[in-house]
Amino acid sequence: MKRNFKKWVLLNEKGNVVIEGRHNKVAKELYHRYVYQHIFTDTLYKTNENI
Repeated sequence: MKRNFKKWVLLNEKGNVVIEGRHNKVAKELYHRYVYQHIFTDTLYKTNENI
């Protein structure tokens, strides 16, 4: 059975793509930017595109 995963995108405050991919990969990057680099202006959203 093939699973379809939605593509998640993390944008910085200027609208540039930081990372895109599966949720767990993107959320890990968001966590590191939030906790260690103190960047609070990132935007995370889910697209309708499948990976």
